Amino acid sequence: MKKLLSRLLLLAPLGVLLIGVNYTVDPANLFAKDAYERGIADALLRGQHVTDLTNFDERLLQRYSLQALPRRPPVLVLGSSRVMLIGEELFGRGRLHNGGVSGAITEDLLAVYRLYTARGWQPDTLIVGLDPWMFNPSHDHNRWRTLATEALAMQRQLGVERAAGEGIIERVVPAGSTVAKLSELVSLSYFGEALDVLTDPARRPAVYRATTTAVNEGFTKHPDNSITYSRAYREQNSNKEAAAYLVKKPIGSVENFTTLSADTRAAVARLVAYARQHGAVVYILLAPYHPAVWQFFQQRPEFRNVAQTEAWCRRFAAEHGVRVIGSLDPARYHLTAADFFDGVHCKPEVIARLFHDEAVAGRAPASASASHVE
Repeated sequence: MKKLLSRLLLLAPLGVLLIGVNYTVDPANLFAKDAYERGIADALLRGQHVTDLTNFDERLLQRYSLQALPRRPPVLVLGSSRVMLIGEELFGRGRLHNGGVSGAITEDLLAVYRLYTARGWQPDTLIVGLDPWMFNPSHDHNRWRTLATEALAMQRQLGVERAAGEGIIERVVPAGSTVAKLSELVSLSYFGEALDVLTDPARRPAVYRATTTAVNEGFTKHPDNSITYSRAYREQNSNKEAAAYLVKKPIGSVENFTTLSADTRAAVARLVAYARQHGAVVYILLAPYHPAVWQFFQQRPEFRNVAQTEAWCRRFAAEHGVRVIGSLDPARYHLTAADFFDGVHCKPEVIARLFHDEAVAGRAPASASASHVE
């Protein structure tokens, strides 16, 4: 017992260092106040673009933006960073709110929808971007916890926690809880991010800048909450980035993807049914992968469920009167490496093409008939 205690005492300084660096540097602003996100939201609500953004909580920004919007945007977009280039230029100024957040999973879709409908609104058009990792029960995404309150509320409203028997609701650790924060405070991966910030001044959070210019040197948010990437990101070699994507573990959160999550399928079905019952025309968006990434997934049997995700989405859409925009397969649209920024994000002109090919952009939505979806 004394030996164990001695060893623990020897390790104590390392633990103090770990916690101290994680808390002090705080590369993702987990322990900082939310003034950064509130300031961004205020500028966006004034109709300005905000650039030079780094290390901010996209989910908090969604909360502050949606809670303060002065009028209802009739088009609502839900999804991950793969939908965040969808802007109001496709539908008309003031008609769209982009609710995309990086690394989104089903709980994020429900949470942002809840933020929108909590205003007493229902969308005329709902665009839901679905990604393979959302259907992977082994995904490692937990950033949705920032909006845990909204996600839980929408799960209960839709009855999702009872829909599949897997029990989404039991897996929740509320955002801001002691457990949620301590998990990052003692996290070695978070420590690594903090060291990156300490050793590379370029990674330190910059002071954001409100501007009337839409395209800038830095990463930019627009009043509709869509984005434009930084110049460096826009000009990078997509083949090189795709290759890097395929060697980073886990690959796109689709490792150990052995089955399509019943929870996700139930949540998507209930959300679609709910939106349609309240008059929305619903579209499922499948953003293409870079050709090299898609070929990799096609050639490896352990990633067969990536393609099965699209198969399920198309079956679901056909059965329930929902249209599908796009495809995970870039060959369907004859896309090349030049059409991508990296392994998973296609360029805005591709997004525009997908929407125009489906005759979605700029059209007045037809009335949606309610249907029961399972």
